Parts: sequence; C-alpha cells; structure tokens
Amino acid sequence: MNNYVRLILVLFFSLLSCNKASETDHSLTLLEYQELGMPDYNSVWSMEDYSNAFFVLNTLKYGNLKALPVRDSEKSGVLFSRMISIDNLSFLQDEALPLWAKADMIKWFVNTLMELKVVYTTVGTERQYYVRELMDIDIFRVSVAHLMLELGQKINES
Repeated sequence: MNNYVRLILVLFFSLLSCNKASETDHSLTLLEYQELGMPDYNSVWSMEDYSNAFFVLNTLKYGNLKALPVRDSEKSGVLFSRMISIDNLSFLQDEALPLWAKADMIKWFVNTLMELKVVYTTVGTERQYYVRELMDIDIFRVSVAHLMLELGQKINES
C-alpha cells in the first residue's frame, strides 16, 4: 500500500508540473506564423492545410526549437488548439462522402498526427520542452482513434 500511495503522489505532482506554463513564451505571434505560410487558425483545416502547417513547423523546429505554437500561450495558443481540433474531422459528418473515402482520410489523419508528435518531440536534449503539448497531441490521437473505430464499425455494418 505504501508504494501505491507514493506512485499516486508522484503521478499527481508530475501532472501538476505539466500544467504550469513555461516562464517565457518563445512562440511567435499568429501573424508571424501566417507570414511563414501557416493556414488560417479560424477555419477547419484540410489535408493540404496540415501539409502546409508541417512544412512551417519543421522549418521552425530546426531554426528555432522553441518557436512552435504552445498550448497556453496568449500569442499562439489558439493556433495550437486548431492543430488538435476535432472540428478538423468534420468530413466524417459529410453524408455525401462514401465510407471508403472517409476511411482513407482518417487513416491519413492518424499518420499525420504521428508526424505532429515527431515535430513536437525534442531529440538530443535532457528534457522535453513541449511536454504539455505532447500530452494534448496524444489525447487528440486517442480521440481520432476512437472515431476511426466507429467508422470501421459503420463500414462493417454496411
């Protein structure tokens, strides 16, 4: 029981520390991201929008690692939210789109989210800079996987 309590305390304090925003926000402004070619954060993103976003993010990552959009940032938080918005999967609600086409699109989406995780992963450093963002990306990936399973059930029933 003693080890169980310790584990709970360690997890609690780990999660608590993940909720703290970075002391300094190194992300860019929304206008700066748009000038680099980032898609509009006010609209639902297409596959092409994600491709453009990854080009910008990868360019930033290798030029200035800490310049990626950050979850709780006043400057870039809304952009990070757009990248992991379930609204970007609105094609699943399109009744005119065949099930097989939806399956192709969501499969692409799952692969894309892995790419997003890679972009936010800091390699070769002692500490991950984007821990909170990586957690949010993983939560979003689970949500997408759930929608993918629901789509698979619809396909099996048809």
